[in-house]
Amino acid sequence: MNDLTAIPAEEREARYAAAEEVCRSSFVKEKIAEARDTFLALGDYRDSAEHARRCEDFLAWQIGKTVRFGQVDGEPIVWRVLDEDGRSRLLMAEKPVAFLPYHTERDHTNWSQCSLRRWLNKDFMEHSFTLPERMDILLTPVRNDTDVRWKVENGPNTRDKAFVFNQQEMERYYPTPADRECGQWYWLRGHGWSMLSPMAVYVDGTFYEYGVNKNSDEIGVRPAMWVRKKVL
Repeated sequence: MNDLTAIPAEEREARYAAAEEVCRSSFVKEKIAEARDTFLALGDYRDSAEHARRCEDFLAWQIGKTVRFGQVDGEPIVWRVLDEDGRSRLLMAEKPVAFLPYHTERDHTNWSQCSLRRWLNKDFMEHSFTLPERMDILLTPVRNDTDVRWKVENGPNTRDKAFVFNQQEMERYYPTPADRECGQWYWLRGHGWSMLSPMAVYVDGTFYEYGVNKNSDEIGVRPAMWVRKKVL
């Protein structure tokens, strides 16, 4: 785009206001890119430089890309963008953010009751994200269908800000073991052969379909979440 720094002040303001309106009302990538170019062409006019940076940040949150969002022990969490719906993006952590039991008690459990779900939606939320970040994490309907192979009930559906994938979701977004491999075991949401043994992904990316001892604290947690991504 041509340099807009020398055009009349009234026209500069009109271009600035139009680009701002696009950023507030549209999630179409091409329109956001045009708005970014307008802000860049406006130079140091008002908040153009900051707005251009925020447009660039929005454009970086695209399917297949990695982004940073939140932190654990002072280190940023790296996520893979897996899906999009308007301004919302589905993220999954590239590596485990913790190693925890699926459930700390010895009794039968399911996703709705397990201690891992409580940790993800309370401690993890409070300690890893700022208040503005938490406000952008969406409360997501999570389906917990009965396991087809083992006929084990996985409990009622839930609504969670953070969750772990089940086998079907992993197969959809990470179709091969090479895609799923991250150098560590990590939990899945569904059960193996019993309600004492949730499924997991093995270190090489294959599914451990019989399930793992739910009290094991050597299995990683790779959370997923839907995040509303705003420009301005």
